[in-house]
Amino acid sequence: MDAPLQDVFDWHARPGALVRLSPPWQPIEVIQEADSLRDGTAIFKIPGGLRWRAQHQPSEYRPPELFADRLEGPLSLVMSWRHRHEFTAEGAGRTRLTDHVDTLVPRFLLQPMFRYRHRKLAEDLAIHAELGSPPLTVAVTGPDGPVATAFTALLTTGGHRVVRTPTDERLDATVHVADDVTRIEAGGRTVSVRNGSRRGGPTWIALDDLCDVYLRAIADDSLSGRVNAVAPGNGVIEPVRLLARGHRFRHPNPPARSIVDRMSRRASGR
Repeated sequence: MDAPLQDVFDWHARPGALVRLSPPWQPIEVIQEADSLRDGTAIFKIPGGLRWRAQHQPSEYRPPELFADRLEGPLSLVMSWRHRHEFTAEGAGRTRLTDHVDTLVPRFLLQPMFRYRHRKLAEDLAIHAELGSPPLTVAVTGPDGPVATAFTALLTTGGHRVVRTPTDERLDATVHVADDVTRIEAGGRTVSVRNGSRRGGPTWIALDDLCDVYLRAIADDSLSGRVNAVAPGNGVIEPVRLLARGHRFRHPNPPARSIVDRMSRRASGR
């Protein structure tokens, strides 16, 4: 990872880390995140109405170099799982993350998940480092859904505080998430991001790219007005105002049906 050791470790300790690291193709839902990497418990809902309980191990907690968890509860009677997360400084500002898993699950079933997790972590660290925003308090309003969930987790793992029900407290930004146009208000600026629509029209961009656009709209003081974050019908992303400012997209060639659309359809049972 192109990030310092402490930054990579701290990222894992913040709310939203498990949401960001969960591959969209796995039928797993995060029910509870561990409140501590030292001795907290994370709970996942898995098929069959079962619960996966990952108990963190105090004896293997050595920040910022190591934390570990193991499967506990009824499932541990039929399978084993012990997961060590090791962090090693590699030169100036670089970190190696190594996942050691002791389990009977075959390696070929686990490798795609860990490739996804490592790529997602590296990309999230890169976007936060690129924008360099100090910790902010951001209101994220609008209906719950895959976009709001992913964007909230991106903010909290970046060290920002998210408010889902705004009060009279001071806010650094407000993001109203919607299917077609999302409105971002920050620093006296208003940015309207055209997302696309599930009901026909242009293809949606990938979920992570859309979250990056929202984050850039908050952090980039020179960005205001309307931004087209929608891929034209041929599937090539051309949001002119973002590309002109050097914005890089994680998925330059999105599939015809994006992750956002697939997740939305799955959530609605379609």
